[in-house]
Amino acid sequence: MIHAPTLKLQLEKVLVHETYDSKPHELELSVSEWYAWFKQQQCKATWHLKSEHKSVDSGSTRQREVLWSQRWECDHAGQPRDVGCMAKIYACQPFGSDKVKVIYDWEHTGHTSRNPYDVRTWLDNKVNEGFDQKAIKAMLWMSTEELLEITPDADAVPYSIKISAMDIYNAVRRKVDIDTRLTPQLNDSIKKWVEKSCEAGWSTLYEPTPGEEIRDGFTLALCSPWQKQLIAEYGDTVCLDSTHNTCRGNNDEKIFLSTILACNRATGHGVPLAFMLTNRESQ
Repeated sequence: MIHAPTLKLQLEKVLVHETYDSKPHELELSVSEWYAWFKQQQCKATWHLKSEHKSVDSGSTRQREVLWSQRWECDHAGQPRDVGCMAKIYACQPFGSDKVKVIYDWEHTGHTSRNPYDVRTWLDNKVNEGFDQKAIKAMLWMSTEELLEITPDADAVPYSIKISAMDIYNAVRRKVDIDTRLTPQLNDSIKKWVEKSCEAGWSTLYEPTPGEEIRDGFTLALCSPWQKQLIAEYGDTVCLDSTHNTCRGNNDEKIFLSTILACNRATGHGVPLAFMLTNRESQ
């Protein structure tokens, strides 16, 4: 875990991946060296375990060729970040050997390296503690003296130099997603929010869009208690405003927001009277 308030996390050569003369690159490591080597790779990219095999003493020569094997691939190799990255790691310990054989396809393509788990955890914790983007940036600020310590031949650099505004934004988005999802499934979460809104006096509608059932079309309409009061006062003349691509639906489709507006006679500004969300523009 990271304890320094300025996030001076020292990670060796963390800003770039290694390059080798051969591709793939083969290594032979002791078991302890393998764990240390792979832990360092996890600081530079996020790896997903694609397959794992552990030998079972069944008498089969084929199954006893290796004690264990693992295949790891870059998280940008498949969904949801499919950018075609071909980086992968195959590791195995041959039967009767105390060495681990590693075949490393080291070239990452189509993306830059991600922040390691400890850095993302630190950012998430700071957001959960209520720090905003400005406060977190102040924590990551480095003095001139600290910056002068980073030289081309340095074998470690403060990780705070790599964290961007987008990294902080993503941490905020992760918290929003956790706070607003009442259940893992989007449809069930919406239903629960509709129930909570009804209990709070809102008028709601959540149902399949007529004629769009086969494409999972839905319509969600919301009107709060204070909006219902304004409808009685200002509802004689209304306008309709449509906003495209406000977010993405369960199938990554575009969501459209329609807002019924009226003119507030006290302020002269528009005031929303009701909202409608749908994933079908024809609605």
